[in-house]
Amino acid sequence: MTLSGDELIELFKGGKQPDDDGEREYALLQAFFDGYPSERLRELLYSENVYTATLGAWIASELPVGGRNLVGDFKQLLKHPDSEVRYWIVAAVLGSASSANGDVVAAAVRTVDDPDVHVREHALSLLAHARTETLAAAVEHLESNAQRILLSWLIDVDRTLDVDTVIGRLDSSEHRDRLFAAAAAYRIAMLRIDPPMLAKADPGARVRRHRRPDYIIRDQRALEHAARSTDPVIRSFAELKLESIAGWQRLQIKLQRLAERRPG
Repeated sequence: MTLSGDELIELFKGGKQPDDDGEREYALLQAFFDGYPSERLRELLYSENVYTATLGAWIASELPVGGRNLVGDFKQLLKHPDSEVRYWIVAAVLGSASSANGDVVAAAVRTVDDPDVHVREHALSLLAHARTETLAAAVEHLESNAQRILLSWLIDVDRTLDVDTVIGRLDSSEHRDRLFAAAAAYRIAMLRIDPPMLAKADPGARVRRHRRPDYIIRDQRALEHAARSTDPVIRSFAELKLESIAGWQRLQIKLQRLAERRPG
């Protein structure tokens, strides 16, 4: 039997169902994709039931556009006592927050010092992938002078491409330094170019119909150094990113060959 969004919300407010195989969770996610009001997620996010709150946080992380109505809630939810809720909310901030939400982004940046390693991993992903202007909006909201200095440095690295300093910080004894440096290593290695920016930089460039971002491969030396780190979080992040870059390069070669084979 197909349940409506309202019925699924009421169902999950009672916690995990004994006979649930995951289909209902995905049915609720699909309901939000289909236009079910994202505000209804608050009934799950603020539940005292950990499973219910975690489900709400996971769905919020999957709704980059619809989740924007909930961005104001994320700041409080990043203080949730359950680490899995915090984990998904950091991802939700990356997907939904913008430069207009500096205080919320700052709250997510603070999780670089979270006691849970998995939450710190998502904080690293946020630092690596967030737009420069989004990170810049967070600086003034950071109470920690150390975090503020490191975030300002990370933003500046986008401009200076100072590989040697990044490598030096990757070898720091401080975990926070290493996280920011790993994010910097990726940002130096892979420049994201959004379609409007690409068109502006090169009026002759054909912007893809799906409007996904394009990328420019830059200097991978710091990322390669990070892949040799003794810190397992830094090493696994760098290995994954290097593999992703290599896969992207292989795809570009295939696309180029296909283009060359087309007549005319």
